[in-house]
Amino acid sequence: MKKRLAMYGIVFLACFFLSSPAGFGAVISSTELIEGGQAYLLSQQAGDGSWTDDYQGEPTTSTALALAALIDTGVSKDHEAIKKGVDYLLTRFNGEYFDASSSSHFTYCNGAVVMALSMYAADNPVTRTVVMSATQSLLNTQYINPSSNGHGGWYYYNYPSSNGDLSNTQFAAMGLYYAEQYLGAIQDAAEESWKDALYTYLTKDYNSTTGASGYRPGSTSYIPAMTGASLWCMSLIGHETDPIAVGSVVSGSETPGNVGWFENNYDWEDPYGAPQYYYLYAWAKALTAAIGTENKVGEHDWVDDMVTVLASLAIPVARKDETPIYYWDSNDSLDGGNIIATSWAMMSMAFADINVESPEKRVSDVPEAEGEIDYPIRGLLTLKTEGGVTITGAKRRLADLFRWKGKSRLKLPVGAVEFVLHHVPVGGQAKLTIKLPRDAVRNDVADSFVDENGDPKPYLNWFKIQNGEWKGVTPIEVDPVAETITVWLTDGGPEDADGVANGEIVDPGAPGITDGPLVEEAAAEAAEVEFGTESSDSICFVKALK
Repeated sequence: MKKRLAMYGIVFLACFFLSSPAGFGAVISSTELIEGGQAYLLSQQAGDGSWTDDYQGEPTTSTALALAALIDTGVSKDHEAIKKGVDYLLTRFNGEYFDASSSSHFTYCNGAVVMALSMYAADNPVTRTVVMSATQSLLNTQYINPSSNGHGGWYYYNYPSSNGDLSNTQFAAMGLYYAEQYLGAIQDAAEESWKDALYTYLTKDYNSTTGASGYRPGSTSYIPAMTGASLWCMSLIGHETDPIAVGSVVSGSETPGNVGWFENNYDWEDPYGAPQYYYLYAWAKALTAAIGTENKVGEHDWVDDMVTVLASLAIPVARKDETPIYYWDSNDSLDGGNIIATSWAMMSMAFADINVESPEKRVSDVPEAEGEIDYPIRGLLTLKTEGGVTITGAKRRLADLFRWKGKSRLKLPVGAVEFVLHHVPVGGQAKLTIKLPRDAVRNDVADSFVDENGDPKPYLNWFKIQNGEWKGVTPIEVDPVAETITVWLTDGGPEDADGVANGEIVDPGAPGITDGPLVEEAAAEAAEVEFGTESSDSICFVKALK
């Protein structure tokens, strides 16, 4: 991939390259790359709050992606640059949707803006109203005609078309997903679900022999990036375990699935003519959602390989304090140039690397190496925080309920999760919201969090392993419509494994259900667990908490 050092970069170097920064040419961690990318984006913001990519020249989309990259990598929403960027985007709102510099950029632009502003707008009524209007415009431009191969897709322009393609479609789906995730329901229940229509589109675009997906149904164009887009869209609509997504890799299906295609065509550096960073971003988010960051693709440690490639492509710039600044650049159309490529690179690492601080992390099912899954409801969990709190180390863990003594009163429908929360007010609380798999809130699934009427079951609590036993430590709230659970965790409190009020919450735990109220004397009996052999990975997990 050819890398261009644009004229502004030369000026930047002339002004700030006073000495060679330490570490250039050495192995670069994703954390250092992220910090360098953040510094670069912040240095490139215009006085009106916008960013303009040096190749695409599209300030609305560039600003949206830069904001998304900064927020997604842990920059506070209260940062002045974030506020200025949001204010700029609001000036691009025309009463119905966000204006792009070209009418053909409608879907890309509005998908990106809705994604970015949804992260920002949850507690801002004015911004929320604007985002919901643009969301409705995206819903209105989905092509709905069940007899057509284009049913469920999106096109470039502000109107539905049977010529919709998977590239535009993933941007629209991404915007709608983030709006639903952060702002709540976006569609009347009486209407055909945009997710169901999109699933139909993805099935028609899938090659069951190769596992590939094309630019549109029947097309063989842009297969590397479009197959990643298909896998990402599958996860956005709750089908990350579908045979089309994972094939024989996870589901046991005879078709290879999108993941199987990637395994058979594994390549991060030269993706067959696909735009480099667009391709990296598509696969980073898709693989994180479908197979998780702890699983390999075949024999490949895909996260390490991806970060290595991004490190090799990073363009270093220095500043006065000799702290490295990095950016990424490209002259491929979908990559954009300096701003969009840098944003893609940063968000790829935020998705895939559990060590990168982010207010949102996705965790798939427990890795195969840790044993047979022992919880009843599988699928993607999305962890989300607010108020400047960030997450690292997010992993799925087994329920470890396979050998009970006494009454079986505890269920952990989605297993356990492990994570660390940062930037919590010392001694204060952090709100954690977990987006659940759809089956976890269905009234016809016995092990779900809701009863036959669709109401949350009684006796819902957050559980932790204490002295080798699951103990309920704090109540949880279930929202069946949003498909989420919410729990408040206290720094230094019973939910914090280190027991210290230090601004961090270390919390391997699980949302669970008992068939009666929890009282201190009954908690051990209700949750008594006898663990397996000393070689079990679950034993190591428990011992780490003792």
